Amino acid sequence: MERKSWKQIKNRLDSVIFQEEFDLIVAIARGGVIPGFLVSKKIKKKLELVWLRFRDDENKITFKHPKLIKKLEFNFSGKNILLVDDISRTGTTFKVASKYLKGAKSIKTFAINGGADYCLYDEECFKFPWN
Repeated sequence: MERKSWKQIKNRLDSVIFQEEFDLIVAIARGGVIPGFLVSKKIKKKLELVWLRFRDDENKITFKHPKLIKKLEFNFSGKNILLVDDISRTGTTFKVASKYLKGAKSIKTFAINGGADYCLYDEECFKFPWN
């Protein structure tokens, strides 16, 4: 399996132009934490986490649908949110996370790899430099 370097990912992220103004970055923990941090630094917005569990440490599906494992303890009501994850193939995790963020003014999605409003790559699975 191919591996992307930090430099490759940073160069792609540097070239992204966000069409919206976001109030808050919300990363899907655990996979979205590092991408969320990188995006929050790029656009200088606060980062919060939504803790969903769908797969185990070996990447095997553990629940039928992503499950909230920690209560949301931040204010997202009326805010424009950029929801971040490392990879999105079916969009299921984004959809579930968006339901928990009901009350936000708007939600756009960002993934390092896969389908999202903003993505760096949309190709075969590859290893991230932080794994």
